[in-house]
Amino acid sequence: MKINYLAAFFGSITLLFAACTKITSTDIGTDLIPAVDGVNTKDTTITVYAKNAGTDTITPTLAQIHVVGNMEDPLFGTTDARINFQLSLPSSNFSFENSKENLFLDSVVLVLSYNGVWGDSTRPVTLHVNELDNGQTFLPDTTAGQYDPYIGGYSGTYNNTVNLTAFTSLTDAPTTVYPTSLDDSIHVYNDSGINMIRIRLNDAFGARLLNYDTLTAYKNDSTFHNYLKGLQVFADQGTYNNALLKIGLTDDNTKLALYYRYHPKDSAATVIDTTVRYFTVAGDCAHSNYINRDRSKGEINAYLPPNPADTNDNLIYIQAGPGTFATVTIDSAALAQMPNYIIHRAELLLEQAVDPSDTYYTPPYLFLLAKNDTSQFVIPGFNANNVSTADAVFSSSYLANYSDFGGIPRKNTTNNSLYSFNISRYVQGIVTKDNKQHPFVLYAPFNKPFQLYESLPITSSRGYVSNSPTNTAGCGRVRLYGGDGDLTNIHRMRLHIVYSEPH
Repeated sequence: MKINYLAAFFGSITLLFAACTKITSTDIGTDLIPAVDGVNTKDTTITVYAKNAGTDTITPTLAQIHVVGNMEDPLFGTTDARINFQLSLPSSNFSFENSKENLFLDSVVLVLSYNGVWGDSTRPVTLHVNELDNGQTFLPDTTAGQYDPYIGGYSGTYNNTVNLTAFTSLTDAPTTVYPTSLDDSIHVYNDSGINMIRIRLNDAFGARLLNYDTLTAYKNDSTFHNYLKGLQVFADQGTYNNALLKIGLTDDNTKLALYYRYHPKDSAATVIDTTVRYFTVAGDCAHSNYINRDRSKGEINAYLPPNPADTNDNLIYIQAGPGTFATVTIDSAALAQMPNYIIHRAELLLEQAVDPSDTYYTPPYLFLLAKNDTSQFVIPGFNANNVSTADAVFSSSYLANYSDFGGIPRKNTTNNSLYSFNISRYVQGIVTKDNKQHPFVLYAPFNKPFQLYESLPITSSRGYVSNSPTNTAGCGRVRLYGGDGDLTNIHRMRLHIVYSEPH
């Protein structure tokens, strides 16, 4: 729609604004509408174009949540998530209470700390444990990762594409768990609690552990890892498994429990004691979270590059890492031609294109960055050389106003997810100072850093959305409406501006 009072001012210039009216109410907060005599407060909508642009990877650290499971998502395809990790000895130079012939296995159980579920929690998940094959390199973050002073710890070593081989099964029968019952209390010998997944391993593996000694495997963790490279936990494939279980490897609940009986030294032959030893996951243990996405089996496949070279996709698919991202471009001519108004609010609006499967697959947190040909950086504010004028506020390298800037999904009047990114200062800088316009990158962040300024490399100045993963590995996806230059879709992605012009 043309803006009538601007048409007279600009003559034949046609602006791609829509729905310009004097506002009497707004869903973005009446505090944004100034009650000043002689100023008309109005709004307009500017066209944006969105394009599904590609995929990314993630590299979790040891302390971050890992996921295991299998899913079949009609929109985004299948996911196969496996956790690989090593175990740490109960102590260096570890030994048992007596010699091998005086030790008697009861059982060996892998216990995993359950931190929640993403997907269909009503279906059971069937888990297996295999032993990682020797002969492959598997190094801890403290050896192969990089110490990052920004996060005060080591970066991850293996991204989600690294698939370690593990052909030897350690489970005579798989363990089936029901996510809805994992908060039930468990009481076993010397241990009790909730949120524990217990997987019984085979007796042959338990016997191996009892037969190792201090001179060989149990001298320290390094020698132990030469005898046991690590474990892989994975889930059955099939439509009855349709969720990802969130596991905390370094939680107290995660351990390998070796239950056995023994003859105490210097005691009668009839005396038998029962005990348990725990092998935990410590900082010198290698780990990885293999997460394979097969998007060829989902609706998204038709939209991923190389897709038709149009500047706009009618649907945008955003998946949490290892996920997908999109580019968003505002109609630069329309924005540049906007007079020097007072911008009270400029918000990029994104609405979910709903599907019945959304019942189980909840939307992720999103983030928006500016981009050029080589880098991504915080969307500049009124002063492009001062990040403190940006709409996204940072404190000690971390985003401090996520809720105000946008990216956290909320529900609209029809109970569908809606995102609203506040880019008011960015738009004001373009309108008032003729600042440079940028295309945007829309994605569901994990914990990868980005530049604070276009002009400074990430080694000099970096930012994070949060000091921990914004979205859990593998969890979260949303299908959004794309832009629509024809303005036929009322749910289209769009830039909504609330402004005032002096009389």
